[in-house]
Amino acid sequence: MKTKIIFVVTLVIVLYACKKESSKGSGIVLGNGIKIHYQNSKGDDLFSSSTPDILNVTNINVFNLINGQKIQRNMQPEVWYGYGKYYLKLGLPDGNMDTTLLQLTRSDIDTIVSIGYASTEVHQTIKVWYNGVLKYNYLVGGDTITIVK
Repeated sequence: MKTKIIFVVTLVIVLYACKKESSKGSGIVLGNGIKIHYQNSKGDDLFSSSTPDILNVTNINVFNLINGQKIQRNMQPEVWYGYGKYYLKLGLPDGNMDTTLLQLTRSDIDTIVSIGYASTEVHQTIKVWYNGVLKYNYLVGGDTITIVK
């Protein structure tokens, strides 16, 4: 019972703490999102300054695939520290089967397909596929995923 109450309270806090971002020029509202933890095969955090060959958030580009066209967003994702790890906070569109392209380096572009739900009061990411693999399901809980590079 305590676990359910803690989960509900945490969910309410997270929903009220989320901010809406707008991807200018594309008509997409980014109220949903996911936090992505990147690590190498040794388990080293790829955003930690103590790890060699870290990912540089200023070099990351985000695109939305709209009607088959790659449209670059006019905003940078953020790095967030929590649960003892660094995460890339990525806003996702409120829609059915939206595609986001995440260019981590010049040669590494990943595909994120997401399903979001939006009403006047709630914005929620329902499912996220990362390079074709289901990595997040709202029914399972949490808002973080781990990707090994």
